[in-house]
Amino acid sequence: MAYIITDGGSDHRKKTADAARELRNIGVTVFAVGVSGANRTELELITSQKEYVYFCENFTQLQTIQERFEQHTHRG
Repeated sequence: MAYIITDGGSDHRKKTADAARELRNIGVTVFAVGVSGANRTELELITSQKEYVYFCENFTQLQTIQERFEQHTHRG
């Protein structure tokens, strides 16, 4: 699993999308957390599923989504 946490967008969108695709192609599940002004469209492109995109208002709220990650981690 890979967790991407960002408060913006990529300066190199194609490289970011290509790298995320490579991860998914080798079986890595990609999650993304957008903080504050993160770009939702870009996050949806890099995650394994749109439902793996999460948002929080600031970095101190990251703990609030920890349970969601744990739910995905313990599936199987």
